[in-house]
Amino acid sequence: MKTTLINAIEEIARVDDKDKQNVAKKGQTPRLYLMVHTRVEIFRKHYGEDSRIDTEIIDCDLEVVRMKATASVRVDGEWRVLGMGHAEEFRGEGYINPTSALENCETSAIGRSLASLGIHGGEYASAFEVDNAKNAKASAPNVNEGYNIVGLRGTVINNCSSPDEFYKTLRILVSDPEKKNHREIYDNSKAVVRKAIEDAETKAVKEGLTNMMAAYGDADE
Repeated sequence: MKTTLINAIEEIARVDDKDKQNVAKKGQTPRLYLMVHTRVEIFRKHYGEDSRIDTEIIDCDLEVVRMKATASVRVDGEWRVLGMGHAEEFRGEGYINPTSALENCETSAIGRSLASLGIHGGEYASAFEVDNAKNAKASAPNVNEGYNIVGLRGTVINNCSSPDEFYKTLRILVSDPEKKNHREIYDNSKAVVRKAIEDAETKAVKEGLTNMMAAYGDADE
């Protein structure tokens, strides 16, 4: 006798390839991936109200978001964990993360929790991998060039090609004093702020970065 989980897995397997995303890079063998929302629908369809997916934020700051998702079903009145998945997203990476890292990370964690119990429909991929494949991203930038925004552990979270881009990006990261760790990111990027002021071609960028330094008490250093 087939179990509910087996029925869900078999339905996933019957999804036509045309309804899946190819997460392989151009020129590589296709790797098909079924979007998370479709897998959640199938999970709910088979388990109904006796199913739930819980998400938990492990870390969330201006540099990185880490989350855990747990897929559970109710058996004899008790909740039983069937699958679990973790995800990590860096705010400076990709097309989605600069504005929606938390949402993207949660979706990735949910997808991996379902994939861990067999509801994957192809690749054990994350939402970020789909974004990466669909947008055909270039290779990682050369952090020895340009203007780097440095994160909490001394890692480069964004590499900007010009003082203007650097100012716009850093301003978003440090503009809200209520955000966690904004001071550390500014302090770690302070030397680059000075360089960007020297190299800036427009008055607006020079003044904007100078005002940022003043706001952090560095104007007279």
